[in-house]
Amino acid sequence: MANIIYTPRKPKQLSSIKTLKDLRHYTAGHGNDWPETARYNSLELPQKLSGSWKGLFYMLNQSRIDYLSRSALEIYDEEDAFPELGLKIESQLVFHYPATYYFYVNKNNQSLAADIKIGLERAIADGSFDKIFNRYFSEKISRLHIEKRRIIEMPTEADASLIADRKANPSYWYKAH
Repeated sequence: MANIIYTPRKPKQLSSIKTLKDLRHYTAGHGNDWPETARYNSLELPQKLSGSWKGLFYMLNQSRIDYLSRSALEIYDEEDAFPELGLKIESQLVFHYPATYYFYVNKNNQSLAADIKIGLERAIADGSFDKIFNRYFSEKISRLHIEKRRIIEMPTEADASLIADRKANPSYWYKAH
């Protein structure tokens, strides 16, 4: 999953980031329960947490944090959500690490879980999953021109199972075209 950085009015400072070590000089904003929180702790990267998604954007605007790392699928919608703040999308960087989206069902409903898995596997096999995914997300991803950006890899030891799954089930994972 590629994450892009929102910057308030400090794009030149953040564009100087070349390595993960450089990132230690800047403070990220995250939600208390976001998966990135554990990743940043593991990598010893500074962050401030908030219980309020909206509050994070105001923290950024008030320079209480230096950036927000957001998914390529979310970033343009979120930029549009707060036009009064004048936030910008950093144009040179991408943070990259394996990430997943899950379907959650009641643990007692194994039949539903199996049906969802079968349906997703069939959709992947016949190409309809990619068609649906691309209908909703390809424009957002291509608009970012990720291939022209500097990629900062953010792996942790906790990623081993995701990396193994990506090798075992490559059709389950998004590949930039």
